Amino acid sequence: MTPRSRKIDINSSSLSALTQVPQVGPALASEIIAARPYAHLSELK
Repeated sequence: MTPRSRKIDINSSSLSALTQVPQVGPALASEIIAARPYAHLSELK
């Protein structure tokens, strides 16, 4: 069984919420927050 996917808003989610995403640690979450706002999810790549 796989865990349910949960959508989050990358423009408003907290550091704590972002670190709950698989493979996103505190350092990456901080980088995501610092580069806000995002118009498209593809900007994360």
